[in-house]
Amino acid sequence: LIGEVRGFVGVPVNTMATTSLQVCKRKVRLGLRRALKDLSQSEVDAQSEAVQRMVVNHPWFKEARTIALYLHMAQEVKTNMIIDLALKADKQCYVPLIGPEPRHMSMLRIFDEADLASLQPNRWGIREPPDDPARRLPG
Repeated sequence: LIGEVRGFVGVPVNTMATTSLQVCKRKVRLGLRRALKDLSQSEVDAQSEAVQRMVVNHPWFKEARTIALYLHMAQEVKTNMIIDLALKADKQCYVPLIGPEPRHMSMLRIFDEADLASLQPNRWGIREPPDDPARRLPG
C-alpha cells in the first residue's frame, strides 16, 4: 500500500488518503468476494446460523429496544433470524437505505413482518424500505 500511495505524487493529501482508502477497500472486497465464492451454500447457512445465534443470545441484543442491521445478499451472513426475533420482541429495527448521492446512507425503520416482506430490491438486489421521513432513525 505504501508503494501505491507514493505513486500519487502531486496529489493533495486529503485526496491521496481518500484514494488509498478506496484502493484498500477495493482490494478487501475483491478478496472477500473470491473467498465467499468458494463457500458452499451449506457452509454459508451453517456459519450464518452460528453468527445469528451468538447475536440473539447476547445480553446487549436481549436488552436492546432498537437495533440496526443489514438485509443480507446471497453469500453474506444471513440476518433473517435476527430481524425476525427482534420484530417479534417489539424492538425497533432499522436497515440501511443507499441514498441517491454517492456515499450517502440512511437508516430506515422496518415496522413489522409484513413490512419486511413487502420490501423491494434495489439495483444491487438488496431489499430496501421506501424513503419515507416517518421511517428515518431520529437524530
